[in-house]
Order: sequence, then structure tokens, then C-alpha cells
Amino acid sequence: MRPSCAIGLLVLLALTPGARGQFFPPSTPPTLKEGDMAPPLTVTDWVKGGPVDLTAGRGQKIYVLDIWATWCVPCLQEIPNLTRIQRKYQDQGVVIVGLAAPGMPPREQLAQVKRFVGDRGDQIGYVIGWDQNNGIWRDYMAAAQAPGIPHTFVIDKTGRLAWQGHPQEGLEGVLDELVAGTFDLEKAAARRQNQIRLGRLLIEFQMAMQMGDLKKGLSVLDEAISVEPDNVMLHATVYRLHANDVGDLPAYRRWAEAFIENRRGNSDALVALATALLTVDPPANRMPELGLRVVQTAHDATGGKNIEVLVAYARMAQELGRLDEAVRLQTRAVELAPDPRKPELQRTLDYYQLCHRLGQTRF
Repeated sequence: MRPSCAIGLLVLLALTPGARGQFFPPSTPPTLKEGDMAPPLTVTDWVKGGPVDLTAGRGQKIYVLDIWATWCVPCLQEIPNLTRIQRKYQDQGVVIVGLAAPGMPPREQLAQVKRFVGDRGDQIGYVIGWDQNNGIWRDYMAAAQAPGIPHTFVIDKTGRLAWQGHPQEGLEGVLDELVAGTFDLEKAAARRQNQIRLGRLLIEFQMAMQMGDLKKGLSVLDEAISVEPDNVMLHATVYRLHANDVGDLPAYRRWAEAFIENRRGNSDALVALATALLTVDPPANRMPELGLRVVQTAHDATGGKNIEVLVAYARMAQELGRLDEAVRLQTRAVELAPDPRKPELQRTLDYYQLCHRLGQTRF
């Protein structure tokens, strides 16, 4: 999950990349959706760079609007990444604009933003604007039912909203596709509709739990997983509800076995289920034989060529004490991984190799 500023509805942790700062309950359909023309910016002060006119840039520019605040720590953590992205795409018509406004409590102030931006100089490598009239909250955040900040809106060269989400949820990939002309707007719109549907379901789940209606809660979770079958948090919640509240782990086993059978072709969903089973506490409740079946099914379905499946399978092998197998699977994952991913996977491989060597040592 991605870091962001806290909201009150903890159940939304399963939907959003982390708890965030401002929250607009998805009780009505959003009025700003992917494919809609982007509202004009109501910026009252350009703190750094600018001015930026979305209309003037049509046909030439791709705009990334990042909604942030100085009090939002996860927003500040995104600044180096956004600066790097701006430099990467600056010759390809991409313009990143950080937008701040008074918002809702804790209220932001223009003086704070100016001081913050001034103190950091070139560390912030993109345009910063201030909207005293809260237009960005009204016309973008509330209209799109964005879950909180940081939140980015990507405007394509036609002036339409192409994508929105946490900056770490795929922003760079979206820009790659927009620059290359391969971006699928319909797919982005469908993704967002699923997010909204999932948000409503999770609120419904929270209400069922508050009423003590466990049967209803499980039913809602089933529907939520049908929307997002690769959500690890949802899978973990299903397990915890069966184990701690319903007290019926055999029922959970039947549920998981049915899920495996119905999702044989969805490796991401199977990895999510395996990950949930690997993180169950206490370890005595982890159902290793079920977890092994999940990763073996995913491995067979992907021909041993899916990195995430290999990583999950290696982790399961390590859990079972099959260190030779864990090393072999993780080595394959490192071999297949793109260069930016290799160091992370190599560190895990080093750990498995160390465990293997220690296991062969007589004390």
C-alpha cells in the first residue's frame, strides 16, 4: 500500500494506496470522470513557474496536476519522484503542476506554501500554484470523488481527463503510453469505476460489521473481491473474519478452494491469496498446504515465467523449509526481472541463500 495522509474510514485501506488526508464519500456518481473535459484551473497565485493554461496547451501538452499540502507528509515524500518524472518527460510535452489550496482542516495558507517552496529551491522541479478559492477541491477532488491526497490528475493533449490516482499507482506508465500514443482511455475509465464501486462496497462492509451482521459482511467481501480479486487486504480480511469472528476455518478453506478453481487463469488474484495466507498470524494458522496449492496452480498456469508468481512460490517454499527450491525460484525471478526491480529481488535471494548455508552448518 502506498503512503498517504490519514482518513477516518480505515476500511478504505483496502481500496486506496494508504489512508489519505481529505475524503469525499462515494455516495453519488462522480461528476468528473475519465474522458471528460478537464475543468479550467482557478489558480490565484503562481508560487513557482507558470502561469499554466490548460486550454492554451491543447494539442501540445500533457498536464499532470498533483494535489498536495505542506502538512501532508506522504505528499512531501512524492516531491523527489515528481521532480524526476518532470525532468524525464520535459522534452515530450509533459508539464507537472503542483496545486495547493486552503482545503479543509488543517487549513493550508499561502504563506506556508511560499516559504516551503522557497526553502527547497531546485528540489522542487515543477510548477507550483495556489488556489485561494478552493477550486481544485471543488472542481477536481470532490467532483472526481478522489479519496485523498496526494492525488494526481493527468490531462491528455485533447484536454480530457485521462487518468487519476496516487502518483505511485501507475503515473509513469500512463505517461509512457500517452507519449507513445498507446494509452487506452476506456480501460482507465473502467478502472476508476471499479475503484468507486469498491469504495461503496467497503463502506457497506463497515456498516455490516458495526451491526454485527457477519453473514452480510462476508457477502459484501465476496462482491468486493469479484471487483478486485488481486487485493491482498481483501483476502486477508476474509481470512480474519472466518478465523476470528465467524470461527469457522473449514468454511474459509472451502471458500479459498473455490476461489482457486474459479481464478486459475488470474495469476495476480492467486498471488494475492497466497500472500494473504503467508502473512496470517499466528503462523500456526497459515494453512501451508492450501498456500502451496495456490502458488503451484499459479506457477503451472503461467509456465514459470511470471515474476510475481515466482516470488510468491519462493516465499512459500522458504516458509516450508524447502530452501533449495526457494533459492531456485527466486533466482529465476531475478533473471526475469527488469533492471530496476533486480536489486530488491536479489536482496531476498541473498537472504534465502544465507538461510540455506546456515541450514547446512553444524552447530
